[in-house]
Amino acid sequence: MEQQNIQVRMNDQSLRTEYANHVMIVHSKEEFLFDFFSVFPPQGVHLDRIALSPAHAKRLWAALSEQIKIYEKENGQIQEMPQLSKKIGFQVE
Repeated sequence: MEQQNIQVRMNDQSLRTEYANHVMIVHSKEEFLFDFFSVFPPQGVHLDRIALSPAHAKRLWAALSEQIKIYEKENGQIQEMPQLSKKIGFQVE
């Protein structure tokens, strides 16, 4: 299969950067939904929802795993935060 070059246009809105410190992931047979939040108690803000096909979600997982390996090789092991003792709940307005 011949490789194609695809030109991608990005506008100011798509280049914005948001800080997310919480993600909720759900799935169905057809898709994975990722809801990203910025949570600073007592408030949280829903930032964005991304839907991926199962195949794309698996490729994202592989790419993220590879990037984490490279990051840890360059910067040392990532120290994980301890699990929260209670679940964070969200009230939608």
